Amino acid sequence: MTDLLTKLQSLNKEQGAKVLLYCDLRGMQRDLVVRGAWGLAFLGLAMIVLKSLGRSDNSLLAPYLDWMGIGICFVALLYGGISLFMVWSIRATRHSLSEMGVRPELVEQLDALPSKSLARRRIEQ
Repeated sequence: MTDLLTKLQSLNKEQGAKVLLYCDLRGMQRDLVVRGAWGLAFLGLAMIVLKSLGRSDNSLLAPYLDWMGIGICFVALLYGGISLFMVWSIRATRHSLSEMGVRPELVEQLDALPSKSLARRRIEQ
């Protein structure tokens, strides 16, 4: 841990900012994947329930089920697009870090930390 912190202090401001940006993007990607998976599972379950409720001819939901299905597909595509953008952003940031001379091992070690607040304080000093 102390070895990692001394390596972080040796970075200049621009490198430190890029490392923190990379770690923030990785955290956002993890959150997005988890929330997206649960959200899509919930929407799929809701669609199954709505389909079963709309099977009767007397149902008030029957005319709107197609639009609800289209809406759920749109949300799924939106999550997929955001996830792809996050992957692209992370790759671009990692590439710019390697161009700056930051070793990938340092980024991976920092990314493996459970809490990045200590590392953030060290870089900002």
